Amino acid sequence: MAMIYEPCVDGPDLAASARASLAIDRDGAWSLGHSTLGIIAQGWYTSPLGRQVDLAGAIEAATSARMSLPADAPLPAAPPKGAAGSGECRVSVRNESTMVAAARLGEEHGRVLALNMANGAHPGGGWLSGARAQEETLCRSSTLYATIEHDPMYPAHRQREDTESTHAAIVSPHIAVFRDDTGRLLDVLQRWM
Repeated sequence: MAMIYEPCVDGPDLAASARASLAIDRDGAWSLGHSTLGIIAQGWYTSPLGRQVDLAGAIEAATSARMSLPADAPLPAAPPKGAAGSGECRVSVRNESTMVAAARLGEEHGRVLALNMANGAHPGGGWLSGARAQEETLCRSSTLYATIEHDPMYPAHRQREDTESTHAAIVSPHIAVFRDDTGRLLDVLQRWM
């Protein structure tokens, strides 16, 4: 596999823009988290343009496609050399959030896989208490929480004497994003994976 390293994309203006878009205080993050729970429960929301955006199908697709991978699950074999998808790997360092990167890459390449730097003991980490890290932003902005909330990984990790999480993972295909980084509801759903 060929590794292609792209130039770093950063600078003071980009950094300031990224910080500003994520500058939500704890109370605002708490409110957005609880609003998202309501949106997921009802299966729709009203967009800024006044349209009702249906999420029920997106939530069903995401929750039915999710996969829980226990720590001891075997990894799939790598594709044979020369198979589709085995040709090159592009590495790019950019000062942008996971959601901005996923939206950009989705427009450029179609389906996107985003890594959730997840809390292994509590689904969504502290998203319902106003925390503002990467996983919390993903949960309050998309259907991700609906796919992870009942996974057996969380109680298993909470029962461990060792405070470190295992290598267990959750794969959540078909996530629909309905908020931007600032918490604003989108007029049209964005899809990942």
